Amino acid sequence: RARNRVEALEILSRIPATRRSVAVLSAMGSSFYGLDMFDSASVYFHRALDVDSDNVDLIFKAGTSVLAAEDGAGAILLLVAALQRDPNHAGAMKYLALAYMEVGQFEKAKEMYQRLLRVKPDDPDAEAIRARIEGR
Repeated sequence: RARNRVEALEILSRIPATRRSVAVLSAMGSSFYGLDMFDSASVYFHRALDVDSDNVDLIFKAGTSVLAAEDGAGAILLLVAALQRDPNHAGAMKYLALAYMEVGQFEKAKEMYQRLLRVKPDDPDAEAIRARIEGR
């Protein structure tokens, strides 16, 4: 089964990205993300961004997949870009706090956590993020 997915990844990676393919590329990225194949997910989200570079949802998904692949610095670049396009994107704030923690920037993580609480005080993950920041 995994071999079929890898073959599909190789075949689809040769298809030129077009506006119509953005949804397909994003869906493939989400599928690979769901399989914990974060590097593959990132490839698809980035291919979709090649076509639709201002799509906040794609930037966010690329950022979360890069973070899940343990590239905190790369995730920060993408998630900051998502927040530049949508300053109230609670998901980007949440994952940006986690990315800052991953690279050891705990003050920035705390600032992003506080910003998340201002935008979405009832976020279900806020307490877990606070605990991680305090526990380092």
